[in-house]
Amino acid sequence: MSLPAIHSSKDLVRLFFTYRRPAVYAGVGVLLGVILLLALFPPRYTSDARLLVKPGRENVALPVELMGRAVVTAPGGVRDYLLDEEAFLTSEALVAPLARELADRLTAASPPEGVWEHIKAVLKGTVRWTVEQARAVLEALRLLDPVPLEESVEQRLRKYFEVSHEAGSSVLELRFTWKDPAVAQMVLDAWVRHYLERRAQLMDTPEVHAFYRQRLADSEARLRELEARLGELRQRIGALDVDQAARELNERITTLEGARDELRARLAGIEAQLAEAKTRLAETPKEVVTRRETGLNPSVEDIRRRLLEARLERERLLRTFRPDAEPVKLLERSIREMEAWLEKEPERIARKETLAPNKLAEALSLSVQELTLSQARLRAELAQKEAQIHELAQRRDRLLAMEAERAEVSRRLATEKESYRAYAAALQQARLDEALDRERISNVVVMQAASYNPARSFPKTLPVLAATPFLALAAMLLTVWLAALLDRKARSGELVQRQADVPLLADIPLPQPGVEPEVIGKAYYDLWSALELYDPPPEGKVVGLVSWLPGDDVAQIVEGLARLCEASRVPVRKTRNPEALPAPGEVVLVELPPLKGLPADRLVDWHQLDEVVLVVQAERTPLPVVRHALHVLRRACGNAVKGVVLNGRRLVIPPRLYRWLSS
Repeated sequence: MSLPAIHSSKDLVRLFFTYRRPAVYAGVGVLLGVILLLALFPPRYTSDARLLVKPGRENVALPVELMGRAVVTAPGGVRDYLLDEEAFLTSEALVAPLARELADRLTAASPPEGVWEHIKAVLKGTVRWTVEQARAVLEALRLLDPVPLEESVEQRLRKYFEVSHEAGSSVLELRFTWKDPAVAQMVLDAWVRHYLERRAQLMDTPEVHAFYRQRLADSEARLRELEARLGELRQRIGALDVDQAARELNERITTLEGARDELRARLAGIEAQLAEAKTRLAETPKEVVTRRETGLNPSVEDIRRRLLEARLERERLLRTFRPDAEPVKLLERSIREMEAWLEKEPERIARKETLAPNKLAEALSLSVQELTLSQARLRAELAQKEAQIHELAQRRDRLLAMEAERAEVSRRLATEKESYRAYAAALQQARLDEALDRERISNVVVMQAASYNPARSFPKTLPVLAATPFLALAAMLLTVWLAALLDRKARSGELVQRQADVPLLADIPLPQPGVEPEVIGKAYYDLWSALELYDPPPEGKVVGLVSWLPGDDVAQIVEGLARLCEASRVPVRKTRNPEALPAPGEVVLVELPPLKGLPADRLVDWHQLDEVVLVVQAERTPLPVVRHALHVLRRACGNAVKGVVLNGRRLVIPPRLYRWLSS
């Protein structure tokens, strides 16, 4: 699907005249539809009313009793309380009794006035009776549920009733539309009356007074309990200043903690000294040598003697054996071992020692005993300080805990007093509300009662009539666009060339009034020139013309090309045999049989053709068929397919308009 290219106003006018019949039908249909709408559709009349909802003791249509209706809530962006009023105006609790009251008056039909009104009434009655009978059948088959009269009236009331308000405004705008202005005014007036009465009934809630009275009694009981608890805490704490007592305790604790830290430091120093003394005492001997006698070591003398003997033995063996003999090596190893022992043994040894107690060890032992006693004493003092600090901290914590409890009780007492005052004020307001409810006093004021407006609100005759030509024109243009988009016929050469992707050799118009013979002759000349029949090759040229369907005037095109060849003195021959061979310099025009229904074996002989032209009948051959025919020709003739010729294109624009657009 593709639209013809539009390059100028002439193309746009041609497109319109091509599909003018469906466009005219669409325009006439729009006109008839508007006329029927104005003639048959019942007029609607609207009645308006305005209600002012002042922020006050009633902020919602169905108040939550636990909220306290004395609180004033101004309209804001977070919560719009008028939405509750709108919901209440269209709720079941309000519309159902209104439908029961107005059912008979709304269903009663007024007698028609005039012949046309009588005809419309008969038509409407017939349609209504038909719908009722069809609904009865569906209800009998249990495909639809039966709808009572009151429910049907309620649905109609909801359908034609509107309520709205501007953002930030406290005015509710009510509107009811009906076919009779007096009935519309009556229904809207009854709607407002039911709304005010029902709203006052809902606000008449004696449970609020009992609720606040009970809450006030409970608050009094809690106040007495908290005051008793606060007095008990004050007696336990005493009349002294809690902050001053806490500061004194903190100072004493700080002093004791300083003394404790000093004791810990002294104890750590004593423990370090004690550890060092014990270490030195363990390393110090208990006794010391006071007198010692020394002499030569007998072992050294013995080793020296034996070493001398071994050396003499070695000298004796060397007279008999070589230095690397085994006995010599063993004796040399013994000599080296005795020399090593001689180096390790002391030269002199103590022969007699006199021992006495070590005075340094005795002093260290005495110091350890003194340090141990000091350590025990300091530990006892440190434990005493810790106990005193712990006792004072407990006293301080108990004092602070009682003070915190007293502060919490005081805070709860202050909060309870505020609640008591709020409950008392709410109880007083509830009593006032109860009195206002008994008198049916509300914060809703009727700014404008239901109006009587005899001017119809729908349909607006003059605006509809003024817009009808534009609607008809839009419908006609839309119809033209859809028809052109869905049309698959070959109506223009440009569209055929774009869809078939082959050259358009000629666009031959249909002979009709307004088409001059020169235009048709020029089209034949364009085809004759595109095929280059004015200068055939020396061996001759065979040109075949074929169409998809019979009756596409292929013979007429062959005849026209033959006349042009004869006028140019070019040898030409017309035939229907695709196997015809041309004479030197001769043009053979072959009228090929239509492709539709042609056996495949007949296409074998077409490969001998030099050029093949597909003739497309305008407004008859579909574009997909053109593409299919070209595909068949390319398979049969290869590159011999020269292009297409659009034949019989009809001039859709009137001659005078065409000449005016061309001027």
